[in-house]
Amino acid sequence: MALTSMLAFASLQLLISTQEESGRLINVSGRQRMLSQRITLLATEYATDANEPRRAETRRLLAQTVSEFRSAHRALTQGDASFGIRGKISPAMREIYEDPRAPLNEYISEFLSKVDALMAGPPGAADALVQARELSRLARYVLLDRLNDVVTQYEREADAQVRVIERLELVVFIVTIFALFGEGLFIFRPLAREITERTEQLQRARDQLSHSATHDELTGLPNRRHLREYASAWAARSRDRERPGAVMQLDLDGFKRVNDTLGHGAGDELLRQVADRLREELREGDFVARLGGDEFVVLLASMKLPGDYAPVAERLVERLRQPFTLDGQVARIGASIGVAATAEGAVQFDRLMSHADLALYEAKRRGKGNWQLFRSDATAADALGDPPFGDATVLTEEVSVAPDERGAA
Repeated sequence: MALTSMLAFASLQLLISTQEESGRLINVSGRQRMLSQRITLLATEYATDANEPRRAETRRLLAQTVSEFRSAHRALTQGDASFGIRGKISPAMREIYEDPRAPLNEYISEFLSKVDALMAGPPGAADALVQARELSRLARYVLLDRLNDVVTQYEREADAQVRVIERLELVVFIVTIFALFGEGLFIFRPLAREITERTEQLQRARDQLSHSATHDELTGLPNRRHLREYASAWAARSRDRERPGAVMQLDLDGFKRVNDTLGHGAGDELLRQVADRLREELREGDFVARLGGDEFVVLLASMKLPGDYAPVAERLVERLRQPFTLDGQVARIGASIGVAATAEGAVQFDRLMSHADLALYEAKRRGKGNWQLFRSDATAADALGDPPFGDATVLTEEVSVAPDERGAA
């Protein structure tokens, strides 16, 4: 019985490690899906923008985003220690990537080849417009669906791990009953004590696993998986026109500089302090999650007026402009925020996340340290006759000012 308990405990510890990697896989696959949408937007802008300096900057951002997309795909399919991913793919996941009827690997290769061809050719030409349109349609009608399948499958595998934990708990419960019975007969008292201790360890580990499955280890904030679980109920409430909601995507400006100058320990402490400030500034009933890196998402619920996101966004930008103290050093960063409100028409969570991401990109393009609102006005993408993200594209509304200083002091 003691051996059974110890084996169950060891198995649970292994599952905790596997569960942590599952969380990273969900984060990276979700990030890859978001990057595919950003690539499509940037490619459209690159193909249609006649302003040479702006086009050069768009090309730089496009190349950077493509590089991030490739790194994420390599980590998911081959493993990458920098992502904390071993690269062991389950049969179900391999089927998604290699299914001869709809192979994701081939779709990704085609998608990236079209982007490379677009950047290699002269922008503004008729061929560039055709390439951008083909890229948009591939992303919209094929690639996004398959990338969604990847995220969903990783979430299913994480759920399956939790169910295994529950079965282990049943085994431990049965073993404990037998041990207590033996103790009641004054037999194997030391054995019963050992099993009881192991059972308590298992319960603590189970609680730890349950929390780590839905929360970011560094900041304690909900993670991407918890966000998606929470989002369905939030979206249902936000369909009420009298109590609209909003999604905010927030990136830190200058975070890499802090990491490079003060070290990763200071970077981790900065993220913890940012999480604390976000909690303090949000209203009761609002929700904040960390997606990974320096990316956060805020869900505003039950706004009294459609524009109630504005003071919240302004508060967040202003609060994150304030200096941080990191191990005796003072660091100044900023934050860029993209906002998508249900009052603009979209209530599907994935679409709101896409819209907020586009608005975030616009905030960064305008100099960072500000917030931008997604609006359903026409942009250059409409000139293609096929907007990359449904029937709405992005124009934004500039609201706040950039930080006076950035970086580490």
